[in-house]
Parts: sequence; C-alpha cells; structure tokens
Amino acid sequence: MATTPKQFIAGTLLPASPAAALGSYVAEYTDKLYEFIFCNTHTSAVGVTINLVPAAGSATASNRILDSTNYVLNPGETRRFGLEQRLATGGTVYGFATVADKVSVHLSGDRVTP
Repeated sequence: MATTPKQFIAGTLLPASPAAALGSYVAEYTDKLYEFIFCNTHTSAVGVTINLVPAAGSATASNRILDSTNYVLNPGETRRFGLEQRLATGGTVYGFATVADKVSVHLSGDRVTP
C-alpha cells in the first residue's frame, strides 16, 4: 500500500445551493482528508455547507460535516478546517455556499493506493 500527498480541491469557487460535486476522486482509492481552507472574497458573511458523500449516495444531513447555518465566514476571512476523515472508495465531497462564487475552497490529504 502506498500513500501520496494530494490536493483534492484546488481553489474551486463554491456554487450556491444545491450542493455540487467538488474535486475529482478515483473509485479504486481510499482518500484521507486532512484540511479544508476556505477564503471568503465577498463583502458580507457567507455560510458554507460541506458533505462527505459515500459511493452512489447523495448530499444529505446524515453526511454533512459543515452546515451553512453555523459555519459562516466573515467578509475577507480565510479559515482552516482540520479533519482526519477517510473518504471511502467511490465517495465524493459535495459543497455549496450561501452566495455563489464568493468562497474558494482547497482540500488536501493523502491518496492511499493498493
């Protein structure tokens, strides 16, 4: 088994609701997710929602790790969100913001190959 550092999402602007798939994931790998970095470029506060969706699943409250009602970035704020979470084989990260195209997101971690 090999582990390789990887940037899964590189400066993608979050759309407004509904949640959209972010980054690219390969079905035969298990990914370890370590850190999101969010940057709000808007002149007002923006909420962010992120879901870790299993293979063949959809973004629901049960797989939500951040919710826009309580994860809000102030104007011009950059914030790190650390986690140690495995994204199961075939899983995808979904997300959106309360205002379209104003919050960029980066996601880093490790790709574990068989």
